[in-house]
Amino acid sequence: VIGNVDGVYNLCSGQQYKLRDVITKIGLLMDKADHISFSNTSTRTLTSPIICGNSDRIKEQSLITTLTSLDMGLVKTIEFYKQNYEQ
Repeated sequence: VIGNVDGVYNLCSGQQYKLRDVITKIGLLMDKADHISFSNTSTRTLTSPIICGNSDRIKEQSLITTLTSLDMGLVKTIEFYKQNYEQ
């Protein structure tokens, strides 16, 4: 982040991801995919069919100098976790 920042900014990819896919990806990256299960029975109704963050404000003000993909962000976060918290 560069400059004098004030206010709320949405740090997001601006791309839509299914939570189920992200959780599955994390499980695979951590070699724990067998620990994840999903229920096929859901009574929950979505309030919005699409939920996707809008990163226009932060892009317009050039506050981000480096972009990281979701996949690379997950890899880096998991590596950090393993190096600092796993025993």
